Amino acid sequence: MVAVTGAASGIGAGIAALLTARGATVVGLDRVPAPAATRGPWLTVDLSSPPSIRAAVKRLPDRIDALCNVAGMHPRSADGNEIVAVNYLGTRLLTECVLDRMQPGAAVLNMASVAGARWQARLGVHRELIACETFETGLAWLRSHPVARSEGYSFSKEALIAWTVLTAPAWLPRGVRMNALCPGPVETPAFLAFQAARSGAANPDVELVGRAGRIDEVARVAAFMCGEESGWLNGAVLPVDGGLQAAYVATGQEPAQL
Repeated sequence: MVAVTGAASGIGAGIAALLTARGATVVGLDRVPAPAATRGPWLTVDLSSPPSIRAAVKRLPDRIDALCNVAGMHPRSADGNEIVAVNYLGTRLLTECVLDRMQPGAAVLNMASVAGARWQARLGVHRELIACETFETGLAWLRSHPVARSEGYSFSKEALIAWTVLTAPAWLPRGVRMNALCPGPVETPAFLAFQAARSGAANPDVELVGRAGRIDEVARVAAFMCGEESGWLNGAVLPVDGGLQAAYVATGQEPAQL
């Protein structure tokens, strides 16, 4: 049994479809109703609302073998604190609520981004936010450390990566693995809409690697990271970006997404 958040579209929908095709039972979670083509169970959830998160988790099956955290707000979709609240605090709360339903051998996959590549440079700040153990104390921390709209997405993905790395060792006694996946530009509906809004302007990240990725290319790696074949992978931060992060290093360029 696999739970996939953000399953209504984009990468989340691609992961859910691939796992279903491979014989897994997939529970989709999203803030919108199930799309017409959905084949498995579906739950609505608002990751900005702790009551909504807890209510959705109560309706999940008693046993979850893998949790794919894909849902999130995109760059410039809200103010910085709102993006961090959903992409990090909401994802963390949902994961912690699901944890008791996971048996040894289960896996958590957090969908981060190359936009979070500089997480180690702000690790001290992220440790402070991670130390806020509840959604509410995390919001209070954000109010006193506001995140600019332009940095909301990258900060949220940095926080998700830092939490993955710092928390994964602590969950080893449970036998539950947690890893993060960091896609580069991928041809999701949100990415294509963003490109259209650029009125034909070149995307520096895409130019560096020649093309944007496809949803199926990310979904296949996600399926691997959720399965027993990756059983020795824990606390890993894996880029699936066509070599984008390597290109940053090789050329000395700054990430265009940040």
